[in-house]
Amino acid sequence: EACEKIMTRLQPIIENKPTASWEVWVHDAYFQHISLSATGYYATPDLFFDSETNKGRCFNYYCYGAAASEVQIDCLTGDHVVVRTDIVMDEIVLTRLSILV
Repeated sequence: EACEKIMTRLQPIIENKPTASWEVWVHDAYFQHISLSATGYYATPDLFFDSETNKGRCFNYYCYGAAASEVQIDCLTGDHVVVRTDIVMDEIVLTRLSILV
């Protein structure tokens, strides 16, 4: 969903320069103030649960993740440096699977 949103925004630029590279399209979008950020949500298909019979497939597994970046920005020049990026992913599913094996 998020990729589709970004591609829709990029479509006029791609049509304008169909043989250009991805880097050129993104560069042009950035300087035309076109947002290159989007969010999306994935809903797992074929999930159901009957609470009366206590049967069904209510989830495959739950997985959570988060990311954060520390960035230094020079407010006078606009120069910026990514100091660090941390990405954390929930590993409960992997831990449970390793116990079962």
